[in-house]
Amino acid sequence: YVTIKLSSAVSVVNGHKFTVLVKTTTPGRTYPLPLEYPISQYSSRATSEPDESFASSDGNNWLDLNNYDASACLKAYTASSVATVAAPIFSPDAGTYTKEQKVTISCATSGAEIHYSVNGAAPTTSDPKIASGAAVTVSKSLTLKAKAWKTGMNPSAVKSAVYTISHIPTNISLAPSSGYLRGYWKYTFVSKHSDSAGAGTIKSVSLLINSATVGSNAIYCIYIGNKLYLRNDEGTRSLGGYEVGSDNVIENGQCRLYCKNTTVSRSGNTLTVNWVIEIKPSMANRVCYGWLFAADSDGFYKGWDKFGEFTFRPLTEPWNVCLIPVSATFNTGVKYTISSVYFDIACCSSIDIAALLINNVQSASNAVYVLYNVQTDKLFLRNDAGTGNLGGYAPGSDNVIENKQCKLYCKYTTVVNNINGLAISWSIEMKPSMAGKSCKCWLYVKDITGVYNGWSFLGSRTIK
Repeated sequence: YVTIKLSSAVSVVNGHKFTVLVKTTTPGRTYPLPLEYPISQYSSRATSEPDESFASSDGNNWLDLNNYDASACLKAYTASSVATVAAPIFSPDAGTYTKEQKVTISCATSGAEIHYSVNGAAPTTSDPKIASGAAVTVSKSLTLKAKAWKTGMNPSAVKSAVYTISHIPTNISLAPSSGYLRGYWKYTFVSKHSDSAGAGTIKSVSLLINSATVGSNAIYCIYIGNKLYLRNDEGTRSLGGYEVGSDNVIENGQCRLYCKNTTVSRSGNTLTVNWVIEIKPSMANRVCYGWLFAADSDGFYKGWDKFGEFTFRPLTEPWNVCLIPVSATFNTGVKYTISSVYFDIACCSSIDIAALLINNVQSASNAVYVLYNVQTDKLFLRNDAGTGNLGGYAPGSDNVIENKQCKLYCKYTTVVNNINGLAISWSIEMKPSMAGKSCKCWLYVKDITGVYNGWSFLGSRTIK
């Protein structure tokens, strides 16, 4: 044998076929190519497989030597084994995540060139290139693949990982989340929802007020695609489908949903819906719960999440409506006006007693506890012990009723009757004994039949 060393190494891949092509000339000889034949006990293993050993006299037409039970006397040796590039590494690796991931792609082989794909196909050198240690942002569910190349080495195996980005939305809060509600009144319910991928990925949200998580006989409002819906009484289909802010009202047997007054806003990851709903009398005497539901554009959802309890009052019951202002800081020795509003579906003249309590605990002792008797048109102030009433003077009269906590100025206290509503503007001066207290404000109302509503916590006062 004659050994010929190549001028430069030729890389071959383990497991792949390759061809060694040699041209020989032997001037003056008839048979220039030596062949091996299997001869017993001499060259019995000198055979070739089909499509393995060929010979040609002109370089164009080739004979398969296997047809002659022969093999060309030609061998190829590797000087050393060819190394393979290390497979890329992903960090973090495949998995399910609730927010986008920065996936670092690295390769242990120095100088290797990494290419990656996100379309499911194995990477080629035509795919995007990334430096070892750099990151790819995975913001949606996909299969990430990477492969590395280096001259003189076998390319790496393909690294593949499936990333599922769930972006599971969450229901943050519902306000109010509890309290007393009644028919014919319009309420604003504020629901907040979030998604780690941004509020824009939230596709739909729902508010359900019912005794159970069923759509029948319920207040079941839906927001999807900037349109509002309300489930019918049977809970089998959606009513409406009107744009937020449009001049439409959607109603079923339980409520009315006002599209014009309902608003939707997005800020960062949070979506907020202000649902404006009017309760119908059919909800009276029911105890219900508030649930929220949210779904994103990838089909992931969260719900139903429970947020508090609501009691629906009968229409015949008087109602504590509001306190104005809701919260404030009072200085002692200064007169302030506090307005309280009450309601009775029958008529404001059906109200018997309307009261306001200001204290750090719900107690009549050592408190600012003022009362107005509608039937006698008289103002009162509870004594320090909370056991009896002081005063009994008409609003506008030149009288001052006082205990150790406050003074009630009858002259500046006014009462306004408006069909079903009663508004009282109390003129009150805090005394030094109240200084330093952080107080809550409660309202109470009772009608002439003895039916009452109270105490309703509706505000706060800080006394200095």
